[in-house]
Amino acid sequence: GQHVGTVARVEGGAGGSRLVIDGDRGEILIPFAVDICVAVDVAAKRIRIDPPEGLIELNQRNRS
Repeated sequence: GQHVGTVARVEGGAGGSRLVIDGDRGEILIPFAVDICVAVDVAAKRIRIDPPEGLIELNQRNRS
């Protein structure tokens, strides 16, 4: 139910992709996997995620 940030880019390839999110405190890396990215609405430009506990904090790169 909370806004995490804006997708800045998608990295990776056939072996797996991840979303690079521009969040309030820096970049956040989110695996682009069906069990984490549970809803993708292209028309609304929105991706709903259900990350495991601690994933966002673990994958956050703070701004300097």
